[in-house]
Amino acid sequence: MKVAARSNRSPERLKQAIAADSLLQFLRERIKQSGTPLRGYAEVCKALGYKSSAGMYAGQVCSRLDLACYHAGLPMVTLHWVRKPDGSINSNGLRGWEHYQEELRAAAEGHVWTPADLDLVQAELDKLPNRGAKPLWKGIEDQDVEAWGRQLHARVPRWTSLRRNR
Repeated sequence: MKVAARSNRSPERLKQAIAADSLLQFLRERIKQSGTPLRGYAEVCKALGYKSSAGMYAGQVCSRLDLACYHAGLPMVTLHWVRKPDGSINSNGLRGWEHYQEELRAAAEGHVWTPADLDLVQAELDKLPNRGAKPLWKGIEDQDVEAWGRQLHARVPRWTSLRRNR
């Protein structure tokens, strides 16, 4: 199932932002149909209509979606719904946050996504500046991630508590 880019976006929008909108729409349908997570960035590329060799770009699109999740106070949607080709969690997006990997992974896997959650993510995607995901994430401090973790922990009972000893 390939999803077309949303037509209500201006042509000046960053290509990555448009792709993130499309991927969220694709994941919304997949979640609604109780589908399985995508396996590898090649499947993301296929869903977006890109060559399978655009894996690095697909990773940045996923990162932009997860940044919107962060701003919405929700777990990272692509951490669970876009996995490695072998089906395991792709922790590459958590580089630099090794102390929180276990907790972020558990929150993503344990979250039951609702249409309202995905609407919140879309609203946050729409607010993101017209810049790539990587520079946008650089503005997020470690203590912000810890606060995000505490907020998620309150909503996801299975989530383990944040480890304070680094």
